[in-house]
Amino acid sequence: MNLLFVKLDYQLRKVEYFFALIAGMIALLVMLMVTLDVLFRNLFNTPIVAVYELVTYSFIGMIALGFPYVQAQNQNVVIEVATSSLPAKYKNVLDLIGTVIGLFVIGIIAWQTGISTISSFVGNEYSSGLIRIPIWPAKLVLSIGLTFLAIRLFLDFFLIATNSKNRKDESETTTIQ
Repeated sequence: MNLLFVKLDYQLRKVEYFFALIAGMIALLVMLMVTLDVLFRNLFNTPIVAVYELVTYSFIGMIALGFPYVQAQNQNVVIEVATSSLPAKYKNVLDLIGTVIGLFVIGIIAWQTGISTISSFVGNEYSSGLIRIPIWPAKLVLSIGLTFLAIRLFLDFFLIATNSKNRKDESETTTIQ
């Protein structure tokens, strides 16, 4: 069973890495759109229409697609003041509790986001502005990112429970001085 979780982890990491690459490409597109908008605004006194809306929706995708990758890499913000002196067994229990709470919360949010995505698609929801931009694609990307984060948390629960999760050692932790 342990080998199954490790294999699933390996395959899921490929998908998460792909999502992270897409998030990086979205970041490049956002920088390009904002730069062009500033140039057009300052040089030709003509801003590009709907850049604000496109950048806003792009940020949703950029962040949501990066969530699972960050979780897989154990790079989330962690405050270790209370747990740094605990034995590894207790840290493991706290990691399990935190993972279950995270899975519960993210699972509910992913589920509700999926419902909102379907509602937005069926209701033909658009942004208000000079150019009508459909909202459902941004909601869909958010739903996909959160669903994969929930899958990652579910898998992490089993990896932590079977002591297969690679953790950062105390030597790897960066200390702010």
